[in-house]
Amino acid sequence: MMGPMCITLNQQLHKKYKDFFELADECFELSNNVVIPALEALKLKQDQLSKYQIILGANFYKAQNSFLSIMYLCNEGLVGDAESLVRKLIELMVTLKYISQDIDDRIEKYWHHAALIDYDWWKKLVNKNFRPVSNDKFVKKYKKLGPDIEKAYNEAKKFYGLDKNGEETGKFLHNWSGLGFEKMAVKCGMPAEIIPYKLYCIPIHASVKDIPEYFNFQNFSFDPNISREDDIPVTIIQAVRMYLLIVELVIDEFNLGLIDSLSDVRQHLESFKDFILSGVQDS
Repeated sequence: MMGPMCITLNQQLHKKYKDFFELADECFELSNNVVIPALEALKLKQDQLSKYQIILGANFYKAQNSFLSIMYLCNEGLVGDAESLVRKLIELMVTLKYISQDIDDRIEKYWHHAALIDYDWWKKLVNKNFRPVSNDKFVKKYKKLGPDIEKAYNEAKKFYGLDKNGEETGKFLHNWSGLGFEKMAVKCGMPAEIIPYKLYCIPIHASVKDIPEYFNFQNFSFDPNISREDDIPVTIIQAVRMYLLIVELVIDEFNLGLIDSLSDVRQHLESFKDFILSGVQDS
């Protein structure tokens, strides 16, 4: 029987994979204790930032939360759930890298695509017949953003020429780059990430592979406590690789320097080369 749901930070697992968790801690400390204070010291206001810097900054903080969550999950041996977040880091990294290689053109596509998504979501929230959330405070808060969302939406329509040809906005909601993940990964020089990206799809979607891991055919019982602790090292290394690349983009874009601090973590990561997912080379 399952016990209470709580984060216990499994000391046995942490001790067994101490070297990997220490690498993750070093990476997080670089981000949280060095990069973020350096960013805050710039005291930049929103009107001083480019669209790319705003998107990069927002996704950097998003990646930091995912990275921290991955470490908590690995501490508990919940590798499948951790892998789904590693997939998110891979997608974030490839997206940011792709944008960075042609900022002027690609950031506009990304920016206006986000406006279309926001508007689509906002329309659903103000529609009384469609309430995907039950939190009234959240709905009220989001509805107040209406004027800003509508303004951004109108700008996006002009960007895509929707006013002129009358095309439906839904056509543009699924793929901002027009390429899809795999082609973006190839174009930005990260084709090796396609393999783990596809593999880490398995914990998210229903899969035949999951059946023997969660269902005990010996006594026909459901067992959600299947241990995959042997995959913890690979999961941590993949997470560190992707997160570190995002941190590097932030350091470069905001001219933070910090070369020595970044090099120290990269050198530590290099010592774990054997644990990089099979068939994947460092980008």
